[in-house]
Amino acid sequence: MGERFLTRGFIAFSAALVAAIWIPSAFAGNVRGDFDGDGYADLAIGAPWEDLGFQEDAGVVTVLYGSAEGLSATDSQRWNQNVRGIQDEAEIGDWFGRDLAAGDFDGDGFSDLAVGVPGENLRYDPACDDATFPCDDVGAVAVLYGSNTGLTARDQFWTQASPGVADRLGEFEHFGRSLAAANFGNGRRADLAIGVSEDVGAGDDAGAVHVLYGASGGLSTKGSQFWHQNRPGIVGRAESLDHFGWSLAAADFGKSAHADLAVGVFNEDLPGAGGAGAVAVLYGGSDGLSAAGDQLWHQDSPGIDDEPEFQDFFGEVLSAANLARAPMRISPSAFPTRISEHRRARVSYTSSTGLPRASPRPAPSSGPRIPTESRTRWKSTTASAMLSPPPTSETGPMRILQSASL
Repeated sequence: MGERFLTRGFIAFSAALVAAIWIPSAFAGNVRGDFDGDGYADLAIGAPWEDLGFQEDAGVVTVLYGSAEGLSATDSQRWNQNVRGIQDEAEIGDWFGRDLAAGDFDGDGFSDLAVGVPGENLRYDPACDDATFPCDDVGAVAVLYGSNTGLTARDQFWTQASPGVADRLGEFEHFGRSLAAANFGNGRRADLAIGVSEDVGAGDDAGAVHVLYGASGGLSTKGSQFWHQNRPGIVGRAESLDHFGWSLAAADFGKSAHADLAVGVFNEDLPGAGGAGAVAVLYGGSDGLSAAGDQLWHQDSPGIDDEPEFQDFFGEVLSAANLARAPMRISPSAFPTRISEHRRARVSYTSSTGLPRASPRPAPSSGPRIPTESRTRWKSTTASAMLSPPPTSETGPMRILQSASL
């Protein structure tokens, strides 16, 4: 189950962490990243391969609450799909907690938590139309809402069969494999971007991203969006195994007071370099995310060091942060890398007009496509790199970080 998504050989260890940090109001509706509103940051920890009884890899999420003395196990929580108030039940290979995102989706002043369940099966959902193996690994997202007592289960459970969500259920599409929360616009609350291994046109696993916008009652399908590379205005086109949306990162890269969305397209082909990878950027505004001024970054973009090479997987991992105040040390050991290769991090600095202009997308390569499931020989490096602060003339508020192999 889920072989098309990833294997244990692909990533030997994965624990998704969401540090509920102080987030500026422009990013997440005045969210302070605090599930219980006590003024201290809290931490959600995903263990997607945790077994629950005989249900292997069902997954759990542990929440540690902050205090004046730091994180504490006092009043900690352990969430899984066998907990009352969370829809469905723990099953083999659900991967509950594979990715996490925190934001104030209902604007009540408490941070909420979106939990990816990309291996979710919906065998009894009426939307299933395959009588033999109905709706395997379609994926889901559970949402836990914050309160003065911490996270609570409000029975909100999103799939591609939820009323108002674009498209429909598809086997092995792993809705919820990647998540990012921020205020993209279209209101004052945090919104949620959800990656899915969507087939787009003739492109199997081309990939797509759903966006649900926050509302007074929590996440809603009102004004929701469905992004992929065949949408008008999006640079490039959807191709098999592109994996648009495999990784997501949200932050204010410039252009407006709203957050923007970086989308990893790690298996994007470039001329002569199959699987070189790319990163698409959609900018937020008063009406939410828009294709206007969108960008596609890759290692052949002007100003980007190095050049695209076979299976670089540029954009497989994304992170966005404001690096203007102090250097940041990054250990590539956090990123998987192919044996005999080294890994380095790449940083793009923004300005008030957004990320520097990217080059037009080159014509697709005629080289071979490498399916994700074939990439099983991985190890972690131990090298680290020091990122220096931007030049003093740099005024952009946020920066985007991508990983790429040398």
